[in-house]
Amino acid sequence: LSFAYTFLESAAGPHELELQAWETGQPLGNLRCEVRAISTPANGVFVADGGLRADFAMEMSPSGAWLPDAEISWLLDDDLTEDSQTSFHFVFYDENGVIFPETRTWAWTTTGAGLNFRQNWPEAWTIEHPTGNVETTWHLWDAAPWLTADLRPVLACTGASFAGANAWPQVHYENQAHTTLTSEPLGAEVSAVRLTHAIEVEMLTGTIAMDGGLVVWVGPDGEEVAATPLAGYDGSVAEKSFSLLHGRQAFVSPALILAGDVPQWRTDTFEIPAAGTGPWRLRFVFGANSLWRARGWFIADIEPVLAPANAVGFVPQWNGNLTFSWPWPTAGLQSFQAESRIDAEGVWRRVWEGQPVLIGNRQLSISGGPILAALSGTGRQRHQIRVLGQRPTGQVASRHIVVYPDGGSGGSAVLSQPWPNPATAEVRFLLDIPRGSQGLLRIYDLRGRLVFTHKYPAGQQLVVWDGRSDEGFRVASGTYYLRLEGSGPVLTRKVVLIH
Repeated sequence: LSFAYTFLESAAGPHELELQAWETGQPLGNLRCEVRAISTPANGVFVADGGLRADFAMEMSPSGAWLPDAEISWLLDDDLTEDSQTSFHFVFYDENGVIFPETRTWAWTTTGAGLNFRQNWPEAWTIEHPTGNVETTWHLWDAAPWLTADLRPVLACTGASFAGANAWPQVHYENQAHTTLTSEPLGAEVSAVRLTHAIEVEMLTGTIAMDGGLVVWVGPDGEEVAATPLAGYDGSVAEKSFSLLHGRQAFVSPALILAGDVPQWRTDTFEIPAAGTGPWRLRFVFGANSLWRARGWFIADIEPVLAPANAVGFVPQWNGNLTFSWPWPTAGLQSFQAESRIDAEGVWRRVWEGQPVLIGNRQLSISGGPILAALSGTGRQRHQIRVLGQRPTGQVASRHIVVYPDGGSGGSAVLSQPWPNPATAEVRFLLDIPRGSQGLLRIYDLRGRLVFTHKYPAGQQLVVWDGRSDEGFRVASGTYYLRLEGSGPVLTRKVVLIH
């Protein structure tokens, strides 16, 4: 048996123990776990009984990992020092006895410190303007009017003249911007990074923009590696844009939705590169065209993820009910909302509000009946549906899916794993594009440069890519990302070409 764990801070204060275990030998049954704090001082207690021991059952998840069947929370002491840590002794056992004991130590104040812009700004962060244009840059806004519900500072990439939030929401970036923000090196324990952010740029069509923002990983030698969010980017910067990001997939969005001064946030998770050697740094890149402008890019939270289970995003699905994953602690959740609109240019309309049912580890469900009853149009009218949840930073919106009033699902486009992989000549993969929609396939190299595009009609089809660019030239050996935009979340697959 092997396991990974982390402690996640919740809105109420205690840290939730996030734990998952995997079978490495014979299948297990009736698995339990006992966790004891064995160091002095312990720097806290388990919330359930105010003691230093927690004992709980584990349950098998659909992904094949064993997860706690209840929330386990740890309440930290108030007098932590910079080197505060706690040693925890984990013992996994079943009806036959102990299977696996191990002691691990958790550092409370240093883990993921390279991402804490509120404590170490700007010393730990590097701002660069590769083109020399400094009129758009990154700021730390730490005074009213606050962009977060709990009055925490945010990072703002906007015009250099808006060093504070005092002009909000009447702010804007400048034209022909290209600015980057790079973090400190991350610790070896970080497996992914979760971003809570909002962006407003000049749009061309529903998913094509003239400006945008994206993320890259930076290795110790300065080499950049493309960072693709688990749910994919939601658009790209137009080829005809004069932004240095033209042709690249990116975060794009039209006007921000504001509740008072607080934007409606989104969340995206980026996994550490599987290839290459760290320590890795996170780099945010923003680029703008030569005409028009909008508010910019705003970051409310950058969270280190230390176990693979935490990499789940805020992703809805339709199976007769509206189910979704929630990447944060579920204790004390406030009400959620579901919204619908008929097309990408329409206005979101609330169709449900209440408390969803917890059906599994961070998995929630909303009854489909009230949602279907609230949808307008004929039985086969295509609706986009999304979920809104409340975080300390404010309201967070999920990506959308497609649902029809007759109960049918628009489904999500399917992009199979490419094969062979690695490939020496051509790559094959299956596409399944839902009825009433069209798939757009883009292929990017490791630096995020667009090399191939093609549109596909609805239906199932086998696609063969011969490793050539749109211009007909064979691309170089290396890693490439297949990105399919269709119904539902954007899908991304990775393939390696070897010539």
